[in-house]
Amino acid sequence: MENGVLTIEASALDANPNSWSSQLFWKSDETDAGTYAVSVKIHSDRARKITLNGVSYDLVEGDNVIKTNVTLGESGHVGLAFLLGDGGQLAEGVDASNLTFRDLNVVYVGTDLA
Repeated sequence: MENGVLTIEASALDANPNSWSSQLFWKSDETDAGTYAVSVKIHSDRARKITLNGVSYDLVEGDNVIKTNVTLGESGHVGLAFLLGDGGQLAEGVDASNLTFRDLNVVYVGTDLA
């Protein structure tokens, strides 16, 4: 990671038969209970899928913004789990993609834990 930007050369990731074959984890510093809005920009060299916290997202070639909410029932860490394997979608001989992650934002939005 350099200047808040993480680039992953995904050539080894794309041929994996499972989406969970390659994973990236991030967690915040200790924080209060509540709901947090999370957004991250991901640049992909080609259309592909990734999974964030159990939800699959279709990335287009170019820039993508993924948004989600994370709720903590008690103080702890906001955690993000990216599954980067392509799930075997890539046909043999097709160029793999690079993924660039930047502008990760985590914003507290409230304490409604109902």
